[in-house]
Order: sequence, then structure tokens, then C-alpha cells
Amino acid sequence: KKSAELGHAYAMGVLADEFRVWGPDSQMIYWAEMGEEKDNERSIEILVTQYNRMGEYEKVFTLMEKHAQKGDVRAAITLYDWYSSDRVVLKPYRDYNKSLYWLKKAAEAGDINSIAELSFRYAQGCKGVKENKSEAQYWAKKHDSATNMWLSYDI
Repeated sequence: KKSAELGHAYAMGVLADEFRVWGPDSQMIYWAEMGEEKDNERSIEILVTQYNRMGEYEKVFTLMEKHAQKGDVRAAITLYDWYSSDRVVLKPYRDYNKSLYWLKKAAEAGDINSIAELSFRYAQGCKGVKENKSEAQYWAKKHDSATNMWLSYDI
């Protein structure tokens, strides 16, 4: 606790994790928010989990966009997934344009699964993406050259 009080981000995440197990939730959120301000991954994960559990999805989107804008690929992946989600609770937030934006960011950053997903969306013309075989092939080639594996759908 002393380290967290002195401003150490790692200690803030550890402390938030301890309060997640032992309570109270108010202390967990306090220390997770403090750690998140210092970009502590553990703190961010705790907040996303807690906000999701509480149904405070706007807070999750705001938090993820903040970190995705900073170049956090995991945050971009979460955003593209959530903005195109079929989960009932996330349908009000569905925005295929934002999903495509964050998917491209994650793919451009080199995330192999995002590259494959982007190629698939262009190949199939799904989730708000117009079918575009040349874009599908472009991303499939990026995937194949990075993994030495070939995508298993027809383009």
C-alpha cells in the first residue's frame, strides 16, 4: 500500500487486485483507476472486468478508446470486437464503422488475428464491410507472409 501511495503503478495494480479478491470494491476501483492513469495493464484489466460486470459499457468503451488511441493493440482488438458484437447487451453500441476503424488499426499494428479477420470481412462482405476481393487478397497475403500459413476460405 505504501508503494501505491508513493505513486508506483505496479503496486497500484497489485493493490487493486488484492481488493478485487478481499474487498471492498470501492478500494479496488480506486486503486485500479489510479493505476490505469499510469497505463498499468493489470489496473486496466481490472477496470474493464469490473465495468463490464456492472453493465457500465460506456465506461469500458471510453477506457478502451483512450488506450487504443495511445497505440494499445489489445484495446483496439477489444473495440473492434465489441463494436461488432452480437451480444444483446452490446447491440446498442454496435457501430460497424468504428469496428472497422479499430480492426484496421490492430491489423496495421501487425496483430495476426486482426489481419485474418480483416481479410475475411472483405472476402465475405460482412459486418458493415463491402465485399472487396482485392482488399481481401491484400490482407490475406500479409497474413500468409507473416505466419507461413494460408487462410482457409476462398477469396
